[in-house]
Amino acid sequence: MAPRKAKLPRGINVRTNPSGDLVYEWQVVRDGKRKREGGFRTISAAEKGRDEFLRLLDGGASVEAIDMTVRDLYSAWLDTYVKVALQESSRADYENHWRNRIEPLMAHLPVGTVNKRVARDVVAQLKRAGTGNRTINKTITALSSMWTFSMETYNWPETNPWHADRARNRKSTKKLRVAEVSRRPVRPQSAETIHAVAAELPHLRDRTMLLLDHLTGLRIGELIGILWDDVLDDHLIVSGNVSSILRERKDMTKTISKPCREVELMPMARALLAEWRRAAPDSSLVFPNVIDAAAPRYGGRASTKEVISATSWSERVLKPAIVRAGAPRFTMQNVRQTYISNMLMAGKAPLWVAGQSGNSPQVIYDHYARYIKALQSDTDLTAYFAPAPSAAVISILA
Repeated sequence: MAPRKAKLPRGINVRTNPSGDLVYEWQVVRDGKRKREGGFRTISAAEKGRDEFLRLLDGGASVEAIDMTVRDLYSAWLDTYVKVALQESSRADYENHWRNRIEPLMAHLPVGTVNKRVARDVVAQLKRAGTGNRTINKTITALSSMWTFSMETYNWPETNPWHADRARNRKSTKKLRVAEVSRRPVRPQSAETIHAVAAELPHLRDRTMLLLDHLTGLRIGELIGILWDDVLDDHLIVSGNVSSILRERKDMTKTISKPCREVELMPMARALLAEWRRAAPDSSLVFPNVIDAAAPRYGGRASTKEVISATSWSERVLKPAIVRAGAPRFTMQNVRQTYISNMLMAGKAPLWVAGQSGNSPQVIYDHYARYIKALQSDTDLTAYFAPAPSAAVISILA
């Protein structure tokens, strides 16, 4: 394989000719102008040609103006770096991003006119087109690589507009938080909605998971990683998400000397866990990836792991139940938000809620300020403070 672009001397480039042989070229950029020449068989020959031109340039030789467009830069980057130094799968991925997103938006733009304002406009257009954040990040990665290639090869432009401005990000943290809140508002759900969806879940384990999350506000990763050893009389020890819990020990036991936090278990939550424990399969996990001891299969597939996949459970279990119940679409994060907002409306102190949910107090004040001391008589909070499960909950668990 040819050496990567970063290992070549500055100003020396490598290409693959139609016969598959490597050829080298030199390029000199000075005062916004450039001159290049290729066809050299070795790096030393290309360096010699470059040095010769520099001597001529000092004697008054002229160079042509840079008029490179984004399309020109992409062609040079693809032929010189991607095809030479990267795998075929990466090349196909980059070509897909170019064809579907970069080329329609900015192929005609001169490279020198692309600044951070243009970069923000491109990202905004991709979002308006419904492009997901992950795809946008991959597109930005391709563009950033193109500009880095140009800076290393041509010594131009001086900055990479696709790189994050760390200093600016630090100064505008509060503004970014406000924008994030406006894009992803808190969406608590009513107890009736959650109970209706729980009634549509096919198995007791899944119903218990949803109702317990409604009563404790755990993150989905924390919920599927609970061990029975952490379920105490009136509280629950949360030691992190499932990956941190099971990283060291494959036998589903853990040794963590300092738990993250203790979550208070209200009477309803304790009753739910007691009901599930009587029917749960033999496992150290509260919610293992099996339905019961007699049926170690889940969703029609053999269970290869004892730990539930949060993504798979949300897609294959929760979402279909929401559709069957005719409820508005929500996620387990919204169930967590329901717990936090209801605790604040019940008059609980924000610092107590932050400790229970594992959030910082600043997050509580930034995202849930309107619920603090907003006691509402029409909000049904009996699910949290009732001494025993209601008839509706009992019917769901039956």
